[in-house]
This record gives sequence, structure tokens and C-alpha cells, in this order.
Amino acid sequence: MKCIACGKTAQETNIVTYIDAKNDTSHNICGACQTKISADKESKIEAIDLQIKQYEELSKSLAKILKSVPKSDLNMDGESPIGISPLGAFKGIQSSLAHLKVRRMELELQESTEEQLVRELREALEKEDYETAEKIRAKIKTNGEEA
Repeated sequence: MKCIACGKTAQETNIVTYIDAKNDTSHNICGACQTKISADKESKIEAIDLQIKQYEELSKSLAKILKSVPKSDLNMDGESPIGISPLGAFKGIQSSLAHLKVRRMELELQESTEEQLVRELREALEKEDYETAEKIRAKIKTNGEEA
């Protein structure tokens, strides 16, 4: 069994088989490739930010669990055809975070100056940072130039 995207085998990584009953097809893909494909489909920075926040919270929780697990139990991948080790799960989360952060940067680079300023203004207002929000609003009024 190999990942259709990167060619890694089940011995190298965790492979999941997706079955499309409607079209009577199936394919195998590893977690890293699935995460990258999912991140690349996302077109809104806000949605990526939400996913990053969720993965970071999950990562923190799993890091606490990893500290409590005996070292001998951390890397049990391969012992069960269904299970994944705590360390394997942590590595998968870190890989997902990396893909999401790269995609976020790509989307940021595609934004116009005004779009970026509007997003920054919205973020400042959500944080109730009114001083920063006023500076950003002034920049928007002067078409991105310092006020």
C-alpha cells in the first residue's frame, strides 16, 4: 500500500484508504499529503487561522499527555494496524500545523494592501486594541501610506 501523492509505503508512514462508493473507487493517502491537500484547498485566512488555533490547542494537550506516557510506550507505531502512537499523533499534528502556516503565508502574499489592512483592522478590533485599530484605519484612509 502506497500513498498516491508521495509514494511512501505503510511501513514508512500512516496510510489511510479513502473509498468513494458513489464512483466505486478508492485511493490510499498518507496523513501529511492529506493535510497538505486540505490546506491548499483553503482560500480564506480566517479559516486557516481557526484551524491553526485548533491544532495548536490540540498540540499543547497532546504534549502534556506525552510527558506522562512512559518512554517505552511513545513510539508503538506498527504494533496495531489501526492504532497510532502518541508520538506519531504529535508528529502528525506538527506536520499539519506546518502546512497550514505555509498556506496562510501564501494567502497573505496574494492579498492586496487594502485587504491586508482590513484584515489587520478586524483582528485589532477583535482583540480590543483600539489604538492599533485607529492607526490601521488611518492607513486605510490614506491608501496604505503612513498617516
